[in-house]
Amino acid sequence: MIILLNGMRNAGGLLLKYGGGDMPRVAVMTDSNSGITQLDGKNMGVGVMPMPFTIDGKIYYEDVSLSREEFFQMMADDKNILSSQPAPADLLEMLDKALEKNDQIVYIPMSSGLSGSCQNARTLANDYHGKVYVANNQRISVTQKRSVQ
Repeated sequence: MIILLNGMRNAGGLLLKYGGGDMPRVAVMTDSNSGITQLDGKNMGVGVMPMPFTIDGKIYYEDVSLSREEFFQMMADDKNILSSQPAPADLLEMLDKALEKNDQIVYIPMSSGLSGSCQNARTLANDYHGKVYVANNQRISVTQKRSVQ
């Protein structure tokens, strides 16, 4: 949730300033580690970056090319499963698409303590000159989802 505070937006501890007049359009994005599915994200108006997995040498994207049921079956079948962070090009594509319809983005990825994904997003956000804010709220799963909601 984004709360207005005297001409500022509070998003996960970040204050997003605006110059008055029309309110900026702010997109909220997270990753699939939040437990938010692609469909739920669409219904909520939240962009969801699918996390990649490499399974027996093939790349899958959570809730895009790999369902939860398929993932758990592959685990049961003792497949070689490696997790990863989103490729920079994939994150840049999602940010660019969101900025086509929005003035700013608040991106809430999984905790920096568990992955380099947050730091990678912060580095990429520098190229957007203040239009992309990455909130490191030290959360994952249900608590990350609540931060997004």
